[in-house]
Amino acid sequence: IVQSINEVFHSNIEHLIDLLQNSNITNDIEYSNIAFSLYKRLIQPFKSLINKKKLIIIPDSNLGFIPFESLLYAPIKKENRDYATYPYLLRKHSVSYSYSSTLFLLSRQKKKFYNNKFLAIAPSYKTSKDSLKYLPLTIKEAKQLAKITKGDALCEDKATEYNFKRKINDYNIIHMTMHAINNYNEPMLSKLAFTYDKNNNEDGYLHAYEVYNMRMYADLVVLSACNTGEGRLYKGEGIYSIARSFLHAGSQSIIMTLWQSGDKTSFKILLSFYKHLLKGHRKDIALRQAKLEYIKNSSPSKAHPSSWAGYVLLGNPLKIYRKRVFLIGLFVISSIIFIVLYILKINN
Repeated sequence: IVQSINEVFHSNIEHLIDLLQNSNITNDIEYSNIAFSLYKRLIQPFKSLINKKKLIIIPDSNLGFIPFESLLYAPIKKENRDYATYPYLLRKHSVSYSYSSTLFLLSRQKKKFYNNKFLAIAPSYKTSKDSLKYLPLTIKEAKQLAKITKGDALCEDKATEYNFKRKINDYNIIHMTMHAINNYNEPMLSKLAFTYDKNNNEDGYLHAYEVYNMRMYADLVVLSACNTGEGRLYKGEGIYSIARSFLHAGSQSIIMTLWQSGDKTSFKILLSFYKHLLKGHRKDIALRQAKLEYIKNSSPSKAHPSSWAGYVLLGNPLKIYRKRVFLIGLFVISSIIFIVLYILKINN
């Protein structure tokens, strides 16, 4: 399907980005009109083809800054500040993204790990060279996620750049909850801030160019920091961001943020995401369920997409934890133990 576009189309994209990134803007009619207008142009023409299907979006140009799940499949006909009732595309589809078809195919290459191992990283910033704000809730987030996944956590003084680089390929699920510092003019200089340790040669900042030169085997990297999916847009190439550097390094998938995220919101959504992931759900479905639960359990104003839509999945959306395989394995082991005990009983 070929459609002509005009200045109104581009203006709507820019306006929607502003409405989503600025939580102080609560013009519900304006948001509804734009979100429904973009849905009619971008999704509705393919409605019969995508019915009840999971969507993988490869956006062009500044569409890469829009979470498609925040579009509305029906208009809001009158003023309505109860954002929990809105007809978001999220209610009909799980959505994941990729920067290009080439990167998407690379993200589906055979995985290295056979046993899922989780690592969370949460710096303290008590020795920050840039006076970065202390984030106590991120440390709680890291420890709790490590507990439910039966994984490990590097927190506070242990969350150094040196330890990250040394342990990175011992785990296939890596959760990084920390400050991100973006450089829009030179995206390769964008960086993630770790706990500074004067006892090694690392400066405490993991730059995008360093990640590009790494070789990683992770199934999933969660960048639980502000604006990790935001970056400079290059014509014909897409957005260069910290998140993109992890895909180039070999990570199969990334959860990133398109704008500034609140600590409490992040904690709720990501905790729910991992619980669904552990049940054997696909990554895109687990994130969709986490967002729907957040909307359902939030106040009418907190359910605005500026709170939840900024968390998006990039790359391979397939499941990590295979609950069915685990249960089969448990059954086989139990059967072997039963047979051995039965033989021993006969022999006695």
